[in-house]
Amino acid sequence: MVVEVVALDWKWLFIYPDLGIAVVNELAAPVDRPIRFKITASSVMNSFFIPALAGQIYAMPSMETTLHAVINRPGEYAGFSANYSGAGFSDMRFKFLGMSAADFDRWVQKAKAASTELSRDAYLKLEQPSEREPVRRYRAVAPDLFDAVVNRCVEQGKTCLRDTMRMDTHRASRSPSLRDSVAWNPFGAAGVCTADSFAASALLPNTYRD
Repeated sequence: MVVEVVALDWKWLFIYPDLGIAVVNELAAPVDRPIRFKITASSVMNSFFIPALAGQIYAMPSMETTLHAVINRPGEYAGFSANYSGAGFSDMRFKFLGMSAADFDRWVQKAKAASTELSRDAYLKLEQPSEREPVRRYRAVAPDLFDAVVNRCVEQGKTCLRDTMRMDTHRASRSPSLRDSVAWNPFGAAGVCTADSFAASALLPNTYRD
């Protein structure tokens, strides 16, 4: 099961892309079912932490981190941010519910029965700083919302970071000065470092690596 996690100021948003629902400050999963968390943040770095489930992992803006976990016992567990992120940090907490398959299905249906949808406009309002938010449920979620959050392009007409980087790479590849440098630059004209190119740089004189 995939759960997309967004650390907001100062609350947590959980999106279930395969189920088409989202919930604020409450997370649930069936017992013994593997979960793949995809995690990001809206503004500043936080830390996603459910001690009963797995170790903490950072939630960072414009980045996606991944956590694989499974809950083996039913129950209600504490979740919170383990990284200071401002005024509302102390109350940035949520419940994680380990449930039977039947109970989880009922939990999902409760979200689907909600009156609100998480459109992009609704997300932008939710993104605004607030403290001690109650649990909110959304019966539907805007397509590719999590991807837009990661790429900073939730707003209508805003260019996504991945597209900006693609354009920058294209411009760099057309630069004569950079094309001429490819002969000694293991990172290539785009200047993008990969594991292979880093290994290749070890073969170059130190003056080039510096």
